[in-house]
Amino acid sequence: MTEISPLAGNPLRAILEVTGALVSSPVYEEVLAGLVEKIGQAMNVWSCDLQAYVPERDACIYVAAWSVPGPTDDEIAYLGTVTNVRDRPDIRDLIESTGLTEQHADDPALSAHDREQLTKWGLKSTLDMPLRVGDRVVGVLGVQETRFVRHFTPAERDQFTRLCELAAIGMYNAEVLRGDRERARHLAALYEVSHALATVREPDEVFSLIARAAAEALDGPRAVVYDYDAAAATMTPRAIHQREYDAGYDTVGVSEALGTVVGDSELLARSDPWVEQLSDPDLAPDVRESFRQWGETTSLQAPLRFRGEPLGMLMVTWTGQERLVTSDELALARGLAQQAAVALANVHERAVGSGWRARLEGSPE
Repeated sequence: MTEISPLAGNPLRAILEVTGALVSSPVYEEVLAGLVEKIGQAMNVWSCDLQAYVPERDACIYVAAWSVPGPTDDEIAYLGTVTNVRDRPDIRDLIESTGLTEQHADDPALSAHDREQLTKWGLKSTLDMPLRVGDRVVGVLGVQETRFVRHFTPAERDQFTRLCELAAIGMYNAEVLRGDRERARHLAALYEVSHALATVREPDEVFSLIARAAAEALDGPRAVVYDYDAAAATMTPRAIHQREYDAGYDTVGVSEALGTVVGDSELLARSDPWVEQLSDPDLAPDVRESFRQWGETTSLQAPLRFRGEPLGMLMVTWTGQERLVTSDELALARGLAQQAAVALANVHERAVGSGWRARLEGSPE
């Protein structure tokens, strides 16, 4: 077998190199890229990839890949792909396994699905393992061989196990660090909006700031602040932020009947943010059609409620790969929605005078 890396056959150096990759950068993506490269080289394979597991959504995200010739355009485009584990029993088996899973294209006992996957990607042999920190699975790491059918030796399997144990700890630490930075960014967004509420007199300026803060903090291409008129049963965009401007999406001030805006039918029933995705099998037909119309794959809706009264909705949408929204991001959306609700309540109070406040005073929180 042709050696393609000086790390191959040198377990101690491989462990040192992988350990070094884990502290090579403060950037989450760079850490993972360095990790799969070193492990791929240490295992003397053709390629190595890594998926992060998000238990809140029971889904995997393809986060890093390495191969001997370097990544292709298709492989780069595939980064960020979300796979719902409910749709992939093979990934479910990997996540729930307690050790290594090895497959070979010449194995007559290989299932039809697994054989189809190996053929699809031109793989001859694979070795996969869930990355665990305690009882928590943080990802799945795999190495692949495309040149020939390779049966890994006991020593190679043992080395892969040790490298996966290191990778699990490093991936967990990188996620914690990234989470701390994201929370700091979220707090900055909330502070910016709070400051605007206290200092800016023009409501539309506040709504524009909220839409921009939500889109930027959540890395969403579009964000909209809707105003709900219960008497007229309409939803009206008060502010729209677009990363890339689309005149057809710019409908600020144009009222739409309740039931025509994605998620607005849930507005009266929900008090917490919720997420909808194009792949959801139970997605309402009108929502699916709206997604396709605008090229969107994920939407987050956060109801704007003030003292129990529904006043509107904050919506953030994503295009391209489906977006896994974390619990921290849901908390941010909830905080921004609460502040938007205060701004809307002030607008409504000015519009209808003391009657609005009197009605709210009698409403439950």
